Amino acid sequence: MDIRSFFKTILVSMGLAAGSLTGNAAPLRVEPPMWWTGMQTPLTLMIYGENIIGSNVTVDSPLITIKEIHNAQSPNYLFVDLAFADDITPGLYKFAIEKDGKQSAFEYR
Repeated sequence: MDIRSFFKTILVSMGLAAGSLTGNAAPLRVEPPMWWTGMQTPLTLMIYGENIIGSNVTVDSPLITIKEIHNAQSPNYLFVDLAFADDITPGLYKFAIEKDGKQSAFEYR
């Protein structure tokens, strides 16, 4: 495994994306970097990416519901409220972000 592949694997496993809506190499940043099943506290993801405001966010799992997307005052942040099914299992879940026909994605643990 070369050094680029190694670092990309590390970033993806931490819940960070490997792309942006503009197609640049600048990655998205997602906080908190991971969550765990069984938590009773609601989860809001903070997603940072260049000019991400107004984007639509989707998830590829019926076990995760996107309750609401909040735009921040900064054009580079989104806040995404999530709800989890009681029977969700640990793993990586894929999220997509779309704005003006441009797409990006990230995996979240």
